[in-house]
Amino acid sequence: MNGYTLIERSPTVEEYQRLCEAVGWESVDDKAMESGLRNSLFSVCVIYKDEVIGLMAATIGLMAATGASKFYERYGFKERPLDSPGMFRVWEK
Repeated sequence: MNGYTLIERSPTVEEYQRLCEAVGWESVDDKAMESGLRNSLFSVCVIYKDEVIGLMAATIGLMAATGASKFYERYGFKERPLDSPGMFRVWEK
């Protein structure tokens, strides 16, 4: 694959922080980042010359119409704050 390798693993906190910095994203607290990476269901790192240059992970989102949140709450979803529409659920491994 032209020197690129896909490896099924989560990036380290340092690798993820470096990728965020490279694309201009805000830095995230290392402990929060570690928790998020540890609780990821599936991750793939893109390696080039022994360096992580990218990663892939899927996000599953639930968009609910106004007033429909009670239906989803019975399945463990929680409503997000008003400035962050949608709902979320945290799965533990």
